[in-house]
Amino acid sequence: TAANVGEWGGRFQRKGDLRHRSDTTDRQYISGVRNRDTIRLRAGFFARVNDTVRVEMQMTTAEGGDPRSSNQTLTDTNSRKALDLDTAYAEWQPNAMWKVTAGKMRYPWVRAGQSVLFDGDINPEGVAVNFTNPTPGGVYASAFYTQLAERAAGAAAVGLTDISNSTMIGAQAGWRSNPAQPTRF
Repeated sequence: TAANVGEWGGRFQRKGDLRHRSDTTDRQYISGVRNRDTIRLRAGFFARVNDTVRVEMQMTTAEGGDPRSSNQTLTDTNSRKALDLDTAYAEWQPNAMWKVTAGKMRYPWVRAGQSVLFDGDINPEGVAVNFTNPTPGGVYASAFYTQLAERAAGAAAVGLTDISNSTMIGAQAGWRSNPAQPTRF
């Protein structure tokens, strides 16, 4: 009951979903039909630490650590299925205009519609600063640093001395019109 968890219990909000899908693939000029069932489970929470800090953590099913899909094929003689960390980040928002996010987060930059450049299932890892004008219409901006590949362990294992990491640094600025006219530049 609420009396047993204290005041902090009300700071948590659970979230999640479960999906089961059955696929049949029958391609022309390829022998055989493939039937498979997949599941996707995502479970996590948001928590408000104080008036300006919020954290999120989410686990999801995974197949081979694929960052682009959280679908898990139901196969392999009823084996146990893996759960991986999908998001884990802290967000500090000192006022309505500024937000700083660090960890494995949702995309911190604006993507145009169904982006062909950035897969919506990937959650970048790093730090980001966002600015949004809270009035109707106005400017928005973001700057971010994300880690793409940390190579120190793998490079040292094969005797390489160049163990530089792959990173992405970027910035974005834009303008959006009045919400009655959903236009952005």
